[in-house]
Amino acid sequence: MYSFDIVKKGYNKEQVDSYIAKETDSYKQTIADKNMRISELLHLNNNLNKQLDEYKMREDNVNKALITAIEKAQEMEMLVKKSYNIELERLRIWRDKWNSYAEKCKGIVGFNSLKGEVIGVLSVLENELIERIDKGIALNTKAGLNEAEEQYSKEVARIQSKQNKANEDLIATDEEIERILSNPDFNNLIKSLGIA
Repeated sequence: MYSFDIVKKGYNKEQVDSYIAKETDSYKQTIADKNMRISELLHLNNNLNKQLDEYKMREDNVNKALITAIEKAQEMEMLVKKSYNIELERLRIWRDKWNSYAEKCKGIVGFNSLKGEVIGVLSVLENELIERIDKGIALNTKAGLNEAEEQYSKEVARIQSKQNKANEDLIATDEEIERILSNPDFNNLIKSLGIA
């Protein structure tokens, strides 16, 4: 501690020393308070940086999940369009085969009458096909199966196989989406972002 020289008509040494000691203690306390506050702020800064890193990681996970979901949706859409186009083409081929068969039947029966009668017979055939399809009658009996009925049976089996495959693909996709949606981290992130 600094000491003052004592001179005539000067300050009281005890008062000066007391004042300096008081100011020194006050200064030390202020420095201690500031150091404590700096320490608290550093600790808070570290916690906020950890939270920021966690949010960035969650954001990356959500982005990856969204990209995966979008890609899967696009893949499903492309698969459905492709299946639809293939099925449409097969139905056209099937229709042409049935028209050919009807023409053959017309030749066998000997339709030589008016166009309206032929259209009427084809309408009856079409209604009968629609009725059989609606009833779900299987044409699996060996006795009396002709070429058209065998072809019809094959087409029904093929279409059912395609529908089963499409259903399996949709179930697999639904399971993958359910797995993503049931992930607690994903749900917490969605909630923290205010989406759900």
